[in-house]
Amino acid sequence: MWNTLLDLFLPPICPICQRTLHSWEQTFCLGCTLNLPETRFHLWPRNSMQQQLELLIPVYRSTSLFFFEHGNRTAHLIHQMKYNNQKYISDYCGIRLGETLKNIPDFQSIDLVVPVPLHPKRFRKRGYNQVFGFASQLAEQLKADYCPDFILRNKHTPHLAQASAKQRKQWIKDAFILSDQSNYLNPKHLLLVDDVMTTGATLAACGASILNSESRRLSVATIGCRLS
Repeated sequence: MWNTLLDLFLPPICPICQRTLHSWEQTFCLGCTLNLPETRFHLWPRNSMQQQLELLIPVYRSTSLFFFEHGNRTAHLIHQMKYNNQKYISDYCGIRLGETLKNIPDFQSIDLVVPVPLHPKRFRKRGYNQVFGFASQLAEQLKADYCPDFILRNKHTPHLAQASAKQRKQWIKDAFILSDQSNYLNPKHLLLVDDVMTTGATLAACGASILNSESRRLSVATIGCRLS
């Protein structure tokens, strides 16, 4: 009854286009759901994201759910999730990508999913890490462990969105370390996840702290990808 009253006076809206959702629509309106620009990188091992990351760090497989460009539907989705506390979007993206990856042999061997961490100062300011839901839902779909504290961010950096590739690389260098949690886990195939990949500098710096074992595989998944 309360849900019905809430929908009557505060009807749910699509976080991308702000249109009121119909009763049969969930999370996003049908138009936005059908027109989100999927990459389908999981079907192509030598995809452009993979090739760009391999210039920076050894990566076994990489994929992203959507293409990201300023002003497109993915950008609106990320903005709502990241800055307007719409954490359910993160869960939705994890489920949507995870349902696909669990049927791809190269991703079936993943035994640990780890999100790129925020610096504690930024975490306190925002109140949450927008990648946590995405990572935990991927872990559930892939039947893998999930450890949000496997990596720590020990260096507070400026916002990287408007930084050049050179600035990103300089600012993010040595920004990540393994936590004590990593002493109790010995993953053979780890999936590192973030919200958006642009130059790949953050993922490379974070991944470098993980690849301390020659027998360890590192794969990457993001919600959005904007290739430089």
